Amino acid sequence: MESDTISNNESKSIFPNKIYILFFILLTFVSGLIEIYSLKIDNMFTFMETGNLINVIVNLLPYSFNFIYPLYSLILFIIFIFILIIIKNKLLKNNKNYVTISLFILLILSFILIFIPSNTSNNIDNNLNICKFIRITLNTLFGVILIFTFISFKSINYVPTMMTNNIKMATTNLSLYFINKNKSNLNTFLYYLTIILSFIIGIIIGLILIVFKDNIFTLVIFKNYEYNQNIIYVLSFMLLIILNLIYRYKLKKYLNNEGKIIENK
Repeated sequence: MESDTISNNESKSIFPNKIYILFFILLTFVSGLIEIYSLKIDNMFTFMETGNLINVIVNLLPYSFNFIYPLYSLILFIIFIFILIIIKNKLLKNNKNYVTISLFILLILSFILIFIPSNTSNNIDNNLNICKFIRITLNTLFGVILIFTFISFKSINYVPTMMTNNIKMATTNLSLYFINKNKSNLNTFLYYLTIILSFIIGIIIGLILIVFKDNIFTLVIFKNYEYNQNIIYVLSFMLLIILNLIYRYKLKKYLNNEGKIIENK
């Protein structure tokens, strides 16, 4: 009886920390996949709207339609934030779990992306590409949901898509550790370092899947189109794993609707 109590106490003390670190590592890996997918296929950023704004200005100078794509992404980003806040407030009023619903939406978006061609054989820069508009729409929505759903791990600020902030926080905590010799700063540094490495690994694997794009199966009904399905297969599979973590370990009671981890219950 006493051993059961000890094991239960131990599981309570380690459970959310280890599982949630895995949870956030997988989310960051997913972020790396979708970012490299958008960048290599459409020369667009999914999360870094600063880069898209620069692309708008740069592409306004030559005679080209290319400025329309980053401008479209910027406008969508603003619209999706507005809509997301309204929907989120309604879900919270109805006591719905916003985090889980967000993950299901991400999974649906990834399934849709499987059937969107990467390019066409007769693609010309000065011709607007409807498939590119669809991908930008899906990727931008994907990015907005990720940015505004998962924001912290207990007292540690966390955004799976903003490596600038994560690198800054990692460096800051490493510096504080050398100054104060506080082990909590070292642990926080290691946490951020793990997140950054997960994002890098997601980018590397996504790049490999794009370069070696012999697909697991080919959608032969559109012979003039090229698909990069393998990276989306991996993306969808990772989202399924994350959803499995939520239901298998009952993470919903630890993760509130602001994307923050709350104390053990």
